[in-house]
Amino acid sequence: MLLRDKFYENLGTYYSSPEEIKNQLNSKIFNDFKIVINIIGINQPQEDLTPIYKIQNLELSSTNKNSKLQDEIDDINKYLLSAGTGLGYKDEKNSWSLFYLIKEMITSFQRQGYNYYRGQREDWETVPGIFRNLQNSEGNKYCNTFESLYLNISREFPDEVKYVPLNQEMLDIRADELAILQHYGLPTSLLDISENPFIAMLFMLGFGKIKNPQLEFYKIDSSNDSENGIISLVHKKITNKRIRAQKGAFINFDKLIKFINFKKNEIELENYKPIDRIILNIKFNIEASIKSLKNQQSSNHTKPEDDLSSKNLDGVIKFLEGKSVKSGSDKNNQEERISGDYYELIQRELLRKLKEYNYETNALFPDFSDYLIYKSKEFELKDDKKSNRAVLNELKKNSNNLPYHKSKKNRKGKYRITRVWRKSL
Repeated sequence: MLLRDKFYENLGTYYSSPEEIKNQLNSKIFNDFKIVINIIGINQPQEDLTPIYKIQNLELSSTNKNSKLQDEIDDINKYLLSAGTGLGYKDEKNSWSLFYLIKEMITSFQRQGYNYYRGQREDWETVPGIFRNLQNSEGNKYCNTFESLYLNISREFPDEVKYVPLNQEMLDIRADELAILQHYGLPTSLLDISENPFIAMLFMLGFGKIKNPQLEFYKIDSSNDSENGIISLVHKKITNKRIRAQKGAFINFDKLIKFINFKKNEIELENYKPIDRIILNIKFNIEASIKSLKNQQSSNHTKPEDDLSSKNLDGVIKFLEGKSVKSGSDKNNQEERISGDYYELIQRELLRKLKEYNYETNALFPDFSDYLIYKSKEFELKDDKKSNRAVLNELKKNSNNLPYHKSKKNRKGKYRITRVWRKSL
């Protein structure tokens, strides 16, 4: 096994790119099944136009087989193809509301033993904070300096946190202390997961704009995976109110030290059982949206539940195609903006539904200081340049209504016209 002094340094070298993270680490740590919920636009993204989207289908991809999961996806796709001829909410105009689809899948996956959850606003690879691309002013990687930083913090604030060295006998005790550091915002080797799927959804939706957001489901045997795997059920100290509020536990990447062998250009995990995980990804597809609407247009009729006339279809198609931009980076930016408009309304819809179930983001921060920091982030500093530009534009606009007079002749013998500025009385 590797000496503990080099553990972070060596493991950190495999977090250099998303491809390497996936192939060298996450594919060995997790037994993944990825489900993509494909969303298409059926109306322009305006709140007064409902519905604005439709769930087209679900796609399952994995290098592993799970016939029960595949059957579940096949059944859902049959309902979607039937365009709402089932029972209950499947009869609504939107075919299936995204929230209720996710809710039904949560229930289904729980029956299969998935009991911990994590939400992300984008489809990033799973990376604990310590291994993100962080460097100090001297160019030193954060993961390479973490241990000395942790030690120094424990000396400066001995009443707050205790230093526990990285060794196999003390990993869970160390995790308790790292959880305190993470609670106060210091990135560590711990990755937050929650026992509550709706809290995970809040993390997916409540902290910034979404883009291909994903909800992750983990199948964890709490006692066995804590003892023989990489899960840490941290003791819920008074200083860790947030863990209690968020129904939290951690995937503890320190525990990889028990299994890991670093070989030439690859990592091997000995006697390690991967964690079963389902990644549920929400993806808005512009090309599929345009194709679906054109097919509907060419069929010379619209379905009553779609509530779109031929004129409306033309408008939505033109909006999605972004006719004003033809090619290059501007076109990519246009597509990103269009997708972003749909994601924004989907995000609002899902947050409203969570609120109906009494799940709100501010409840995740029971500490006074955490709550104030969270609330302060609701406000942004205005761009003074933009404000000044707006004032100038307004002055220019108002000046058009001012009277004119002729000034002195210029060199060509013509008069120059100037505006008269009058003081207010």
